[in-house]
Amino acid sequence: MEKQNEAYANPGFPTSDMPPPPTYNTQPQGFTTQPQGFNQQPQQVYTTQPGMINTHSTIPVVPRFMRNPQGHQCQHCHSNIVTEVHYECGGGSWLIGLGLCLLTGCCCCVPCCFDDLKDAVHVCPNCKKEVGQKKILS
Repeated sequence: MEKQNEAYANPGFPTSDMPPPPTYNTQPQGFTTQPQGFNQQPQQVYTTQPGMINTHSTIPVVPRFMRNPQGHQCQHCHSNIVTEVHYECGGGSWLIGLGLCLLTGCCCCVPCCFDDLKDAVHVCPNCKKEVGQKKILS
């Protein structure tokens, strides 16, 4: 019965005729298992530089304008505002019109009739200068 169980344990492989597998040296020569100084406590190094001044530089944040009025600080008059938006035909409007003209032979003026197909231009209500745009292609 024991012989039969051995045959099922490793089917297709003889059990008594095989030599034991060779042993290999798992550690390459010249290397140690633990780096030198591993058991030492880490040293804390403190350095001071006299006269060093920490300065903080501010990176200007470029606002991302959308299609609706939004709060903003005008870069011209420096007042906190809610922008006024008006719409203009831009490059994207002309490309849409050209595409409609090529596809349909007419309807090329449709982008000029809908604000959603135009560029949104944000204007400061105080100084009336342009503060940003949202182009239809971007």
